[in-house]
Amino acid sequence: LRVAGGAVQELNKKDAKFHYRNPTAVEKEADFLRLPNLDEPNILHSLRCRYWAKEVYSYTGPILIAVNPWQRRDIYSAAAMEAFRAGSKSDPHIFDIASKAYRALRKDRK
Repeated sequence: LRVAGGAVQELNKKDAKFHYRNPTAVEKEADFLRLPNLDEPNILHSLRCRYWAKEVYSYTGPILIAVNPWQRRDIYSAAAMEAFRAGSKSDPHIFDIASKAYRALRKDRK
């Protein structure tokens, strides 16, 4: 095994833990259930890639995952809220969750 810096390190197969990596084409996928390999390392890698792309929200099925952007973002404007309310936008966002919940309440009348 070659580690950072070029040094070679011996490793027993039984001590090694291997994880399959998702293709780069899907590592920024908005819904993690669409990832071919859904495990902790791949989820963390996809969260990191989406964070670098300034996408702070992701889905895992119906669950919304939020990553703190540590900077001010213009994703909570009235125009963004209206786009989600009208259904013209369906990216992972807290407004999308709220809009879907409101539509379900209106549909079921509960």
